[in-house]
Amino acid sequence: YTTLFRSVDGRQALLPLMLQGRPRHALFLGVGAGITAGVAARWPGLLAGGEHLQGQTEVLPFLQHRALGIFQPDLAAMGGLSECLRCGRLAEAFGIEVSPHFLPGLFVHLAAALPGLSWLEEFPLLEPLFEGWPVIDGEGMMRPHDVPGHGLRLPDAVVRRYRLRASPQSIASPSE
Repeated sequence: YTTLFRSVDGRQALLPLMLQGRPRHALFLGVGAGITAGVAARWPGLLAGGEHLQGQTEVLPFLQHRALGIFQPDLAAMGGLSECLRCGRLAEAFGIEVSPHFLPGLFVHLAAALPGLSWLEEFPLLEPLFEGWPVIDGEGMMRPHDVPGHGLRLPDAVVRRYRLRASPQSIASPSE
Protein backbone atom coordinates (compact mmCIF):
# COMPACT_ATOMS: atom_id res chain seq x y z
CA TYR A 1 0.00 0.00 0.00
CA THR A 2 1.93 3.05 -1.20
CA THR A 3 1.86 6.61 0.05
CA LEU A 4 0.25 7.69 -3.23
CA PHE A 5 -2.68 5.29 -2.80
CA ARG A 6 -3.06 6.23 0.86
CA SER A 7 -3.22 9.90 -0.15
CA VAL A 8 -5.81 9.26 -2.87
CA ASP A 9 -7.93 7.08 -0.59
CA GLY A 10 -7.77 9.71 2.13
CA ARG A 11 -8.99 12.45 -0.25
CA GLN A 12 -11.83 10.25 -1.50
CA ALA A 13 -12.99 9.85 2.07
CA LEU A 14 -13.29 13.58 2.48
CA LEU A 15 -15.83 14.05 -0.33
CA PRO A 16 -18.98 13.12 1.62
CA LEU A 17 -17.73 15.03 4.65
CA MET A 18 -17.01 18.21 2.68
CA LEU A 19 -20.65 18.31 1.66
CA GLN A 20 -21.67 18.38 5.32
CA GLY A 21 -19.49 21.25 6.47
CA ARG A 22 -18.36 20.43 9.99
CA PRO A 23 -19.34 16.80 10.62
CA ARG A 24 -19.96 15.55 14.15
CA HIS A 25 -20.74 11.90 13.39
CA ALA A 26 -20.40 9.71 10.34
CA LEU A 27 -20.69 6.05 9.55
CA PHE A 28 -18.11 4.46 7.27
CA LEU A 29 -18.19 0.80 6.38
CA GLY A 30 -15.04 -1.21 5.96
CA VAL A 31 -12.89 -0.13 8.88
CA GLY A 32 -9.28 -0.74 7.98
CA ALA A 33 -9.48 0.50 4.39
CA GLY A 34 -7.37 3.40 3.20
CA ILE A 35 -10.47 5.55 2.94
CA THR A 36 -11.27 4.94 6.60
CA ALA A 37 -7.67 5.65 7.58
CA GLY A 38 -7.84 8.99 5.77
CA VAL A 39 -10.96 10.05 7.63
CA ALA A 40 -9.66 8.82 10.98
CA ALA A 41 -6.45 10.81 10.53
CA ARG A 42 -8.33 13.99 9.60
CA TRP A 43 -11.18 13.72 12.18
CA PRO A 44 -10.17 11.48 15.11
CA GLY A 45 -13.12 9.89 16.86
CA LEU A 46 -15.57 10.59 14.05
CA LEU A 47 -15.95 7.07 12.76
CA ALA A 48 -18.48 4.45 13.77
CA GLY A 49 -17.27 0.98 12.91
CA GLY A 50 -15.70 -2.22 14.06
CA GLU A 51 -18.32 -4.60 12.75
CA HIS A 52 -15.67 -6.67 10.98
CA LEU A 53 -13.23 -6.80 13.90
CA GLN A 54 -12.88 -10.13 15.69
CA GLY A 55 -12.13 -10.04 19.38
CA GLN A 56 -10.13 -7.91 21.77
CA THR A 57 -6.82 -8.33 19.95
CA GLU A 58 -8.21 -6.68 16.81
CA VAL A 59 -10.36 -4.11 18.64
CA LEU A 60 -7.69 -2.79 21.02
CA PRO A 61 -5.53 -0.90 18.45
CA PHE A 62 -8.58 0.97 17.13
CA LEU A 63 -9.47 2.01 20.67
CA GLN A 64 -5.91 2.91 21.66
CA HIS A 65 -5.48 5.16 18.62
CA ARG A 66 -8.95 6.68 19.02
CA ALA A 67 -9.77 5.62 15.46
CA LEU A 68 -13.41 5.02 16.42
CA GLY A 69 -15.88 7.39 18.01
CA ILE A 70 -18.49 4.64 18.21
CA PHE A 71 -17.59 0.97 18.43
CA GLN A 72 -20.07 -1.32 16.65
CA PRO A 73 -19.40 -4.99 17.50
CA ASP A 74 -21.06 -7.60 15.32
CA LEU A 75 -22.39 -10.68 17.07
CA ALA A 76 -21.16 -13.18 14.46
CA ALA A 77 -17.76 -11.54 13.84
CA MET A 78 -17.04 -11.29 17.56
CA GLY A 79 -18.03 -14.90 18.18
CA GLY A 80 -20.97 -14.25 20.51
CA LEU A 81 -22.30 -12.02 23.24
CA SER A 82 -19.53 -12.78 25.74
CA GLU A 83 -16.80 -11.40 23.48
CA CYS A 84 -19.04 -8.46 22.53
CA LEU A 85 -19.43 -7.71 26.24
CA ARG A 86 -15.65 -7.94 26.85
CA CYS A 87 -14.89 -5.65 23.90
CA GLY A 88 -17.73 -3.30 24.85
CA ARG A 89 -16.29 -2.93 28.35
CA LEU A 90 -12.89 -2.29 26.83
CA ALA A 91 -14.37 0.45 24.60
CA GLU A 92 -16.11 2.03 27.60
CA ALA A 93 -12.78 2.05 29.48
CA PHE A 94 -11.40 4.18 26.63
CA GLY A 95 -14.45 6.46 26.76
CA ILE A 96 -15.73 5.23 23.39
CA GLU A 97 -19.46 4.80 22.88
CA VAL A 98 -20.78 1.33 22.00
CA SER A 99 -23.61 0.69 19.55
CA PRO A 100 -23.83 -2.89 18.29
CA HIS A 101 -24.10 -3.62 14.58
CA PHE A 102 -27.27 -5.32 13.32
CA LEU A 103 -29.94 -7.43 15.10
CA PRO A 104 -30.95 -5.16 18.00
CA GLY A 105 -33.15 -7.83 19.58
CA LEU A 106 -30.12 -10.02 20.18
CA PHE A 107 -28.08 -7.13 21.57
CA VAL A 108 -30.72 -5.88 24.00
CA HIS A 109 -29.10 -8.03 26.70
CA LEU A 110 -25.74 -6.38 25.99
CA ALA A 111 -27.42 -2.98 26.31
CA ALA A 112 -28.67 -3.99 29.74
CA ALA A 113 -25.11 -4.93 30.78
CA LEU A 114 -23.20 -1.94 29.35
CA PRO A 115 -24.12 1.45 30.84
CA GLY A 116 -22.49 3.31 27.92
CA LEU A 117 -24.62 1.59 25.29
CA SER A 118 -27.42 4.02 24.54
CA TRP A 119 -28.72 2.98 21.11
CA LEU A 120 -29.17 -0.12 19.00
CA GLU A 121 -28.81 -0.09 15.22
CA GLU A 122 -31.79 -1.47 13.32
CA PHE A 123 -32.15 -2.47 9.72
CA PRO A 124 -34.60 -5.34 9.44
CA LEU A 125 -32.97 -7.94 7.24
CA LEU A 126 -33.27 -11.18 9.19
CA GLU A 127 -35.86 -10.03 11.73
CA PRO A 128 -38.87 -11.00 9.56
CA LEU A 129 -37.73 -14.64 9.62
CA PHE A 130 -38.06 -14.98 13.40
CA GLU A 131 -40.79 -14.67 16.01
CA GLY A 132 -40.24 -13.49 19.56
CA TRP A 133 -38.25 -10.28 19.11
CA PRO A 134 -38.40 -7.89 22.06
CA VAL A 135 -41.07 -5.25 21.55
CA ILE A 136 -40.15 -1.60 20.98
CA ASP A 137 -42.35 0.58 23.19
CA GLY A 138 -43.91 3.96 22.32
CA GLU A 139 -40.76 5.79 23.41
CA GLY A 140 -38.56 3.74 21.09
CA MET A 141 -37.11 1.67 23.93
CA MET A 142 -36.48 -2.07 23.74
CA ARG A 143 -36.23 -4.23 26.83
CA PRO A 144 -35.08 -7.84 27.14
CA HIS A 145 -37.65 -10.53 27.82
CA ASP A 146 -38.09 -11.46 31.47
CA VAL A 147 -37.07 -15.08 30.85
CA PRO A 148 -33.64 -16.60 30.13
CA GLY A 149 -32.37 -16.51 26.55
CA HIS A 150 -33.27 -14.35 23.60
CA GLY A 151 -36.67 -15.94 23.00
CA LEU A 152 -36.41 -16.15 19.20
CA ARG A 153 -38.16 -18.93 17.30
CA LEU A 154 -38.24 -19.92 13.65
CA PRO A 155 -41.90 -20.31 12.63
CA ASP A 156 -42.81 -23.63 10.99
CA ALA A 157 -43.53 -21.85 7.70
CA VAL A 158 -39.96 -20.47 7.58
CA VAL A 159 -38.48 -23.88 8.41
CA ARG A 160 -40.50 -25.50 5.63
CA ARG A 161 -39.57 -22.80 3.12
CA TYR A 162 -35.82 -22.93 3.69
CA ARG A 163 -35.37 -26.62 4.55
CA LEU A 164 -32.67 -28.32 2.51
CA ARG A 165 -33.65 -31.65 1.11
CA ALA A 166 -31.00 -34.20 0.18
CA SER A 167 -31.60 -36.19 -2.97
CA PRO A 168 -30.81 -39.92 -2.95
CA GLN A 169 -28.04 -39.27 -5.50
CA SER A 170 -26.30 -36.75 -3.19
CA ILE A 171 -26.00 -39.23 -0.32
CA ALA A 172 -22.95 -41.47 -0.73
CA SER A 173 -23.24 -45.07 0.34
CA PRO A 174 -20.94 -46.29 3.14
CA SER A 175 -19.04 -48.49 0.70
CA GLU A 176 -17.96 -45.53 -1.48
